[in-house]
Amino acid sequence: NKFKFKDSGSKTQTQESEPEENGVPKKGIIYQNNASFQFTEKKPTKGIIFYTDNQLKLKIAHKVQRQLKKISKEKNIPIVSASLKKMIFGDKNIYFPHLKRGYFAMFKQILGALENSKADIVFFTEHDVLYHPSHFDFIPPDKETFCYNQNVWYLRQDGHALHYDVNQLSGLCVYREAALTHFKE
Repeated sequence: NKFKFKDSGSKTQTQESEPEENGVPKKGIIYQNNASFQFTEKKPTKGIIFYTDNQLKLKIAHKVQRQLKKISKEKNIPIVSASLKKMIFGDKNIYFPHLKRGYFAMFKQILGALENSKADIVFFTEHDVLYHPSHFDFIPPDKETFCYNQNVWYLRQDGHALHYDVNQLSGLCVYREAALTHFKE
């Protein structure tokens, strides 16, 4: 790994050494730190959509909501909640008093929350799932991929914890436009 510098005669130097002129290092490359330089690519915004049938035990519901509220505040991620009863939770609440609990109601709640969110990326959250703050650090690799957090643990009533590798809606992170297209089809 030897090379010659232009106008340095026949003197060879190792690859790591600086070019010299009469035994004195030549001036190197100067990298200017320009504080006024700004990136034009903006980071995608994030949002949480939360949906509930309002039938969960309040002890669990309040714990989940407190955790999401704390994460929302710390990470500056707004929450749009969708419920079957009016709630004071999140930055905006859409409620559907005319719907009865079930898959159709859950679908309408998700669609309503997606339509009312302004975020580029949305995290689907459910009323009975405790989320770790790191869950909301994720950014999907592209705008079409539906990504699922598969680190799912269930706590049985007897205190035994079970781990499952599953793709569940409550662990979904996706670009909002892709989710809207999917839920409108």
